[in-house]
Amino acid sequence: MSKQVFIAPHKDIVASEAQELRRKIFSIIGDKPGKLVVDLEAVRVIDSIGLGVLISARNHLKKSGGELVVINVSKEICHLLKQMHLDRHIVFKAVD
Repeated sequence: MSKQVFIAPHKDIVASEAQELRRKIFSIIGDKPGKLVVDLEAVRVIDSIGLGVLISARNHLKKSGGELVVINVSKEICHLLKQMHLDRHIVFKAVD
């Protein structure tokens, strides 16, 4: 059975915060989880650097047979992900 790991950033994922999140995520990826779930409930803004962190995480997980799932995505971030066609590559679930 593959391991599922949750991470919940408590800040917006922008350039000034993205490196800390990248370190946390890639530390988790190093343990080869089957699924990494990123809870964006507290995130209201994500910039191109933050999107890059998620895309990079998804790519690394996919190479090792893992999956990235992003949950509690705000309507604004959901719209952004769809506009950039990232919904074709990243599994995400919007806030109800």
